[in-house]
Amino acid sequence: MLVISLTTHLAALPTEWGSVTLAQAAQLATLGDEATMQACLAVLLDCSPEELLQLAPKHLRRALSALLFLSEPVPDLTSFERPTSILLGDVEVPILSTLEELTFGQAADIGALIQEHANNVAQLRIPVLATILQPAYDGSGYDSDKALELEQLCGTVKLRHALPLTDFFLPSSTASVAATPPT
Repeated sequence: MLVISLTTHLAALPTEWGSVTLAQAAQLATLGDEATMQACLAVLLDCSPEELLQLAPKHLRRALSALLFLSEPVPDLTSFERPTSILLGDVEVPILSTLEELTFGQAADIGALIQEHANNVAQLRIPVLATILQPAYDGSGYDSDKALELEQLCGTVKLRHALPLTDFFLPSSTASVAATPPT
């Protein structure tokens, strides 16, 4: 059963930074700069490093060659187009036409998150994205409790979709020197 699960995950293995999910990026960040390829591969395959030993050599070779992008820095957010919607689970969530349309509560909560978690930008992106998307996802006004519940789904969002939104508030977290324009 484990081998089937790993081979299924191999098919979805990211081969560039834009395909890495927010949750995977946060886990990779916790591993640090000295992380082994085995540890990184385990994060991206959602398994333990020991479980990798169950992979057939041909699968392991393919997986390791796919990870070459990890030696590159996360791309400048300007290389990613700002999405007009994001798929969270089965729900397509429209994005505000400008992030300046956030409510005062959303802006205040994002400010508090930044102050509380400024040392862990990779992890910070998940609650920031949940705060941005919650009203459109639920079809209601902003509710911080509902945003908290949305974080797990936001962890599945790929960096290519999340960076242009979250880094509007976190410009120092990428190679960009300025926040994303609100266009």
